[in-house]
Amino acid sequence: MTPAFPSHLGKMILLGGLAAGVTWWVFHDSATTALPDPVAAGPKPAPLLARAAAPPMALPPADATDDELLRLARLMVDRSASQALVWAQTVDDPVLRQRLHLAVLQAWGEVNLADATAWAVNQEDDPRADLRAALTGAMRQPALAIQLGREILAQNSPYAGVYGTALIDALGAAGQFQAALQFASGAPADYQEDWLSAGFRNWATQQPAQALQALDTVTDPDLRDSLFRAIVQGSSNTQPAALAAYALTLPPDQQAYALNQSLYHWSQQDPVNLANWLVNLPPGENFDTGAFFLLNENNSANFAPATAMTWVQSIGDPALQRGSFNHILEQWSQTDPAAARNYVEQARWLQPDDQADILQKLGTPW
Repeated sequence: MTPAFPSHLGKMILLGGLAAGVTWWVFHDSATTALPDPVAAGPKPAPLLARAAAPPMALPPADATDDELLRLARLMVDRSASQALVWAQTVDDPVLRQRLHLAVLQAWGEVNLADATAWAVNQEDDPRADLRAALTGAMRQPALAIQLGREILAQNSPYAGVYGTALIDALGAAGQFQAALQFASGAPADYQEDWLSAGFRNWATQQPAQALQALDTVTDPDLRDSLFRAIVQGSSNTQPAALAAYALTLPPDQQAYALNQSLYHWSQQDPVNLANWLVNLPPGENFDTGAFFLLNENNSANFAPATAMTWVQSIGDPALQRGSFNHILEQWSQTDPAAARNYVEQARWLQPDDQADILQKLGTPW
């Protein structure tokens, strides 16, 4: 808005210098029809009002932390969000350039989420990463981000799904799990189940017990089953041991899914403690599944091949046993083919026909 000035100051003429970051205001009498000739007028007086151009911002080093990039981005966004985006693109290193770009979007989202969102969805590239960054910044005021999401949904925007998904993830990362579920619950049917699943999945990565408690409020059986699986997926990544113990208390249909997810991730994250847990299980399907994951997700760096073969022998399911045996033997034959062949020759637990077939295969590449 143009500032109001007393009439005796005459007209105000705005001379543009915006590209250089400088604006000049020059006043002249209302009766004057033209600016004075600067040559004839003698030395040029200083403008009555002036703002000096901000010095260019130095680019960050490649080893700058995310917090350092965000601090720089905030300074640039305070000057101009559009200039900050251009500034980020002047970085030569592509990894640092992308990190700085996302820091600018996060800083912009802190102060003007609506404009940052509008910019992101109007670019040719996939807007999801930019939206996530802007919404991360907006988590200082999550209610505003949720309100913007509802407005976007009400407008039937083609980017409503992308925005909503990014909002659910941002709320989850900020620990606003119940707010995420409330937003998802009010979403159109096309988005509701996916967003609820994402919300429960995010919640379960940090607070699985609370997520399960919230699941008790869901009455639709199909939706409840879908959300239960989302909780299992979330907690299996961060707390697989606790999930495995919990899975043993579940009815058979839920137990199989929860146990498979937990044992798969546990075998990758902590195979030694998984092995210690498995030896306390009775023989049967649960032990076989755990042993299969333990053996197939690891190599000789975790278990010596001969030790691994003792686990293979303890698996009761023929298909899982054969799969595990082949996996161990293939690795063993690559690191010590003589020892692998000697093991097969001495393995009395193998059927004679199987033993002969395996020995023949050991003479050819796997």
